[in-house]
Amino acid sequence: MTLAGYNSVSYNKSTGEITSSKVRINRAVFEKYNYTKAERTNVAEHELGHALGIGHNNTDSVSVMNPANRYYTIQACDINGMKARYATTTTFDSVPNNPGEIITVTEYLHVQPKITNITTNYSSQSHSLILKGRAIGIEHLTLTYQGKKVRTVNVKSGQFKFAQQFKGYGDFKLMKGQQVLATIPSQQYATPKVKVTSAERTTKGIYYTLIGSRDATINIAQNGQVIKTIKNASATTKVFIPNAKIKNSTRGLTVTQRVTNKKTSQAVQLPPLKVNIKQVTNF
Repeated sequence: MTLAGYNSVSYNKSTGEITSSKVRINRAVFEKYNYTKAERTNVAEHELGHALGIGHNNTDSVSVMNPANRYYTIQACDINGMKARYATTTTFDSVPNNPGEIITVTEYLHVQPKITNITTNYSSQSHSLILKGRAIGIEHLTLTYQGKKVRTVNVKSGQFKFAQQFKGYGDFKLMKGQQVLATIPSQQYATPKVKVTSAERTTKGIYYTLIGSRDATINIAQNGQVIKTIKNASATTKVFIPNAKIKNSTRGLTVTQRVTNKKTSQAVQLPPLKVNIKQVTNF
């Protein structure tokens, strides 16, 4: 179930004449991995290319002879390769009947692994990334986090779903062997950082203007202790922190935000200010 097809071609090594060619197409793979009619045609064209004596192109080529082709029909490079193969003129009328001169070459068309329909959610209760999607031509995936293997993921009926606990804001990768099939950066599972456009301290306290995500919950903390929470924030939020809340000190202040099904954003340090000082940042 890892092969979409194969071709076994025999030729005379002295003359280059093809003596026989056998092509097999794996319809069970087509059905299992939902090949479209066009993609099935591409596979057939690939195998007929072998039947006419053309080998595989490079693994990263846009070519019907790509060794894991599913998505490409006949390209200009394939036509040029066929013309080059048949550029010489034959000087004989029949193939010599000498079994010792016959070479047989078999080439396989592997199913191209692919991951689609990836969705991500984050559980704040279990501190886990919940990841699901579809996998084509794959039975097992390797999940890495920050470059280290964290688990093996089983694919059942072309689908996968799992929850993975973690800390930090690193990149996840889904891999087959050494091939990276999908990368899940923190932008997909974590709320973006808050932007602080202005901060002003008066004799009464501090005024902040924050740009964040709509409907987020914003927390302002001092030395790790939350001193102000704003729920269902708008895209631009204005906040006032009285002196009593910060004990007259503007040091150690941070701001984070969180939206549903996303991890809390990384903390942003709020600038320490003296009275009658206003700081403005343009993004």
